[in-house]
Amino acid sequence: MMIIKGIGLDSSSKIAFQSHAHSDHFVSADIIISTRPTKFLSHFKKAGFYKTYSFERSFYIGEYKAKLYPAGHMLGSAQLYIKFDEFSLLYTGDVKWFKLRTAEKSKFRKADVLIIEATYGLPMYNFPTPKEAEKKLIAFVEEVLDRKKFQLYTQIKWGRLKNYLKFWIFMVILPEFQTAYGKLLKCMKNLV
Repeated sequence: MMIIKGIGLDSSSKIAFQSHAHSDHFVSADIIISTRPTKFLSHFKKAGFYKTYSFERSFYIGEYKAKLYPAGHMLGSAQLYIKFDEFSLLYTGDVKWFKLRTAEKSKFRKADVLIIEATYGLPMYNFPTPKEAEKKLIAFVEEVLDRKKFQLYTQIKWGRLKNYLKFWIFMVILPEFQTAYGKLLKCMKNLV
């Protein structure tokens, strides 16, 4: 989080880039550059005017040519590529190297300078892959259901919870609904 040539990179400035919609990356500015999903998910943060751009479409920040690339961290998360006179820069807030079910796949661009602002960027942080985490979640939920005792799930980090919820909806609830809906349609056909 810094300001380079007057452009705030996940930092408040007259012109600022907001990489994604987690509150630790919210900025205040006259003009906030982001993707549409980031603007939408940040709607309660009313400081400044959002100017949204699609991925890989050129635009200008003052006299500097820029593009946004997906960061893969959450829906709408972006990296900012800027071509300054002296060098090119790729800035990203939190980033994922692997595809999540709830975000665009990250795409990287070469640049003279790379800045990654990452919460868990040190090698000592080692997390399971999304698939491993999903398997652990399913095993845990099945175990709880088998015991016929229910737990209240609490989660401070909305980003992680939404990934689990989307997985649960698409892999457990939706197939059961589709099966029930299919049976209902079959019954209705037999009535007609």
